[in-house]
Amino acid sequence: MTATEPWIPTDAEELTRRLGETPFLCAVPGKRLLRDLVEAVSRSQRDSAPLMLPGDPGSRPPASWYRDVQAEHARRSAKPRTVEFSGLAVDRLSEMFPSCQFILVRNFDHLPARSRRIPPLPPGRLLEVPTTTVDDDATLDRILAFLGEGWTETIIDLADRPHAVPAPR
Repeated sequence: MTATEPWIPTDAEELTRRLGETPFLCAVPGKRLLRDLVEAVSRSQRDSAPLMLPGDPGSRPPASWYRDVQAEHARRSAKPRTVEFSGLAVDRLSEMFPSCQFILVRNFDHLPARSRRIPPLPPGRLLEVPTTTVDDDATLDRILAFLGEGWTETIIDLADRPHAVPAPR
């Protein structure tokens, strides 16, 4: 892409934007921060060894650093959870964030079967959606249900309460 070409979001980035418009999820702005942190820690493993405490990989850098970034985005948006697009492999992300849920947007016509690409994850951790359905409201509802963030319909009945109606001008 050159400086004059417009940026066109991928299906996954567009889905992230749509999920961020819900009252439940804050879409973390698309950037390479997580990927850059992973690469930096990998390049300097010897120097960062003191930070690599035994135990949960999610409590070590870069995951621990990035979790602070996510928490700040959620705090500023006043939404309980974050959602974002990441170009990192699901198995790598799963190792760093062992309780995360993943939505894999894929073109089922061009990719091999899931069993040959992604190590199995426990139930409730991975949902795959085809690129052809990311714009569908039904897909958005399915994803929100998977994340445990389903819509609740609320009906407000004001018929038994007096309320002011502005006079026509």
